Amino acid sequence: MKAVLHDVYGPPEVLRVEETDQPVPGEGEVLVRVHAAGVDPGVWHLTAGLPYLIRAVGFGLRAPKQRIRGLDVSGRVETVGPGVTRFRPGDEVYGIADGSFAEYACAKADMLAHRPANLSHAQSAAVPISGATALQALRDAGRLKPGQSVLVIGAAGGVGTFAVQIAKALGAHVTAVCSTGKADLVRSLGADEVIDYTRTDFTDGSRCTGSSTRRATGSSSTPATRATCTPAPTSPTAAAAPGLRLAARPDPLRHRPPELRA
Repeated sequence: MKAVLHDVYGPPEVLRVEETDQPVPGEGEVLVRVHAAGVDPGVWHLTAGLPYLIRAVGFGLRAPKQRIRGLDVSGRVETVGPGVTRFRPGDEVYGIADGSFAEYACAKADMLAHRPANLSHAQSAAVPISGATALQALRDAGRLKPGQSVLVIGAAGGVGTFAVQIAKALGAHVTAVCSTGKADLVRSLGADEVIDYTRTDFTDGSRCTGSSTRRATGSSSTPATRATCTPAPTSPTAAAAPGLRLAARPDPLRHRPPELRA
């Protein structure tokens, strides 16, 4: 099969398209024929190997352990490994598969869900990581309730755009922080208020309302603020859709290059 892979860390130029062996699903895994794969800043981090902590926590100190890049995926089940009962060949699915920039990718069954009928493969592939991260922050870690207020920092970013919509769906009053050029986009997503961080200092604490306020950070273009953040119990996982779960892990935002920032 063809795949986008790399053997060294570096800029996007280290990636190349090559023929490689088709993966074989193991216990609890599903082989997906890839129809679409999503690109998010996490792909850049894993390609560049930055920050260096990424290498130390298991992705490979000197070279990437996983040669094929890509995480978000949407496609059709080709075959299933031992122990998989939720899916069968022919099912259309989306979710997270390490190595999705290829014709075929293996994913853990609990990292996949059936693709919604009203979404194309391309649309579905843009959802899993960013959407699940926003859901985890607001519903599971933040325990956002109707009537509460939430400040979404980086509201025009990959996670931020989901966070605005999810917060509104949960009944919150949403204040979104973004740059001037993206204010209209953020308003169209449902934000009640929009703060242009190039003109207003949203870190001065004037909008903090105590325990009813939650903060969600959706990009790295603006600094985080403590004034609007109320600590809440955290959950190790979050469900983005029935059967799709995403493990909590830190996202080293500030290492991203400017072109990846919202």
